[in-house]
Amino acid sequence: MRALSFLVGKGLLSKERADMLMSWKHSGFNVHRSRRVESDERDDLVRLAQYIIGLRPDTSAIRSLWKRCM
Repeated sequence: MRALSFLVGKGLLSKERADMLMSWKHSGFNVHRSRRVESDERDDLVRLAQYIIGLRPDTSAIRSLWKRCM
């Protein structure tokens, strides 16, 4: 819920979309959180927000982000 509230507050996710996401039955989705994305890492925050709302980057972008996180 905190992540969705953050995205709504920053204008990166609509309140309606956040409400819809909160209404979904839990599917067993897990989040890998070994690396925190800091507030000054704008590009990474945008990519993360886009991934969450379904604007998936291409696989090479995912691979690049993954390597930087390791």
